[in-house]
Amino acid sequence: MQPGSATARLRLLNGLDHTVAQRSGRGADRPAMPFGVPRPQPQTLTAGLLGLFFIGAGVMHFVKPSSYEAIVPASVPYPAEIVAVSGVAEIVGGAALFVPRLRPWARWFLIALLIAVFPANVHMAINPEQIRGLSVPQWLLWARLPLQGVLILWVLAATRRSAPPSGLGGLGARAAGALRGR
Repeated sequence: MQPGSATARLRLLNGLDHTVAQRSGRGADRPAMPFGVPRPQPQTLTAGLLGLFFIGAGVMHFVKPSSYEAIVPASVPYPAEIVAVSGVAEIVGGAALFVPRLRPWARWFLIALLIAVFPANVHMAINPEQIRGLSVPQWLLWARLPLQGVLILWVLAATRRSAPPSGLGGLGARAAGALRGR
């Protein structure tokens, strides 16, 4: 096959040129995408789906704010503002998942957010009668609580290649090392 032949051009166009596959770090079993576009990695897809999930959840804070305000415990002041801030936080955290360089920060930010809103979910399960307009069986409210853990695991899986944030004098790296038992 000569470099200028129609077959060579077709193979390159289809992303099957072995030299392009080698140059891009892919083996012959994973041909390059056409025009040198990198092949999406499963983790990128997972991060994208998680990002869309958080962005959608954050947007819902502004579409139906009364639903979210109703689950804020009475002991927490300014429920409308809390709902707005948590909605913006979900949108920002979800959007950060689309930027690979921001994923380490998104990881810890979203995990902290999920932990921060967990008391509202517990309040809803313990005191469903205090939630205006709630028409969900109480067993479902209790069953929802472990989903926070599932979401945290999803965040960890979607950002697992990301190193911990190195700011604050390496505090993030030290904390991550402590979690891994180092």
